[in-house]
Amino acid sequence: MIGPEISFDSELAIRRINKMWSGDIPIETAIMTVVTVAEYRIDEIIRHGVARSRENASPLALLSLKEANSNFTQSWEGRRRVLVQGFGARELAGDVGRRFHVLVIARNALAHGSGRLTDRQLGGKPAKAITLGKDMQRFLGISLRGRTLAPSGETRRLTILAGSEYVRAADLALQAYVDSLDVA
Repeated sequence: MIGPEISFDSELAIRRINKMWSGDIPIETAIMTVVTVAEYRIDEIIRHGVARSRENASPLALLSLKEANSNFTQSWEGRRRVLVQGFGARELAGDVGRRFHVLVIARNALAHGSGRLTDRQLGGKPAKAITLGKDMQRFLGISLRGRTLAPSGETRRLTILAGSEYVRAADLALQAYVDSLDVA
């Protein structure tokens, strides 16, 4: 058991993420899988929080919920904003969120740039590339060789850590949010 404080569904997601420890799975596949599993679970968490919020909402609040519910899955920034600002997941505004954000960038480089950072990711700004390179190394143990991702021996562990921490923090924030609704 991962921890009694998290939900069963989040525990299952974290168990799926932890299956990426297998050395038989290429690191690129592990990165893609961890982000996909986390994305699915985060979307479920947000949908549940929005549904619970609707129960006693005013018409104005319902309008905001409808807008948030339709927009949050369009980007990771949208998801993060709902989790941090809507559900109070403050931990996701710090290193846990930053590590996962960098993991999403790595996944996008694999999915859209064949393992290279894209022009869109770099935004044509050399300073952004330098900062991103430092964050990739710090949070995921990935070096950049030009624009190409170069995972290290630590990348698998840090990838699993990034996905697991993010799901866990989002789940605990949702539970605290739902508990606050039950008290009110």
